[in-house]
Amino acid sequence: QAVSSKDADAAKRTQELEAALAKQQDSAKATEAQFQQQLQKSEAKSKDHTAAEASAQKKIAELEAAIAKQQQAASSKDAAAAKRTQELEAALAKQQDAAKA
Repeated sequence: QAVSSKDADAAKRTQELEAALAKQQDSAKATEAQFQQQLQKSEAKSKDHTAAEASAQKKIAELEAAIAKQQQAASSKDAAAAKRTQELEAALAKQQDAAKA
């Protein structure tokens, strides 16, 4: 009878341990699921951030190209204006020389 009592206690203890283990496994699964969700959210945010950063970099490059074009056009206009000024000064000098003669 003592042996069967020990067996019954052992069986009960085994059941308790199995129940505790099952609870721990469920808890671990829930924690893992939460972690996976957070990881997916973080990855999505990271992708969004990366896409936004790439878009901003593209916009900056476009603006820099536009500024370079404007500077080039202004430089070209300045060169044309300088050339025209020289031509007008030369023409004026010719007229002055002609008027003196």
